[in-house]
Amino acid sequence: MWIRALLYWWPVPVFHFANIVLREYILEPKLGDSPANVLAISVLVLFVLIYTWLVIIKLYPKNTVHALQYGSWWLLFTVVAHLLLSVILKGWTLQYFLSSFQLQNLTFWPVVYLCMLLAPVIMFQIRKKKIKI
Repeated sequence: MWIRALLYWWPVPVFHFANIVLREYILEPKLGDSPANVLAISVLVLFVLIYTWLVIIKLYPKNTVHALQYGSWWLLFTVVAHLLLSVILKGWTLQYFLSSFQLQNLTFWPVVYLCMLLAPVIMFQIRKKKIKI
């Protein structure tokens, strides 16, 4: 199951990378750091929801629990990727990484994580009639 989850997860970090470029080079110079971050995270969440709506039929979850298992794998992949990239590319310490989850800092990664976990469940519930169980 984890291999299937990984295969359908990989477009998310690719889109996220494009989203980072958009935020860093276009949004931040025009809007400032906080508004650019909120807008970029919102676009990422919207992408995840639309993408999940499109691929949930191919993931073929048998029930809500199975969809939640896909979401759990996606969440794990996302947390690991976010941690590794933050430490390797940005030179963050683990403590600084964990502090980025505070909502008062206007970093909305917890929202992205929640979306990664629940998007397969939500889209399974919406599209389960199209999924031949």
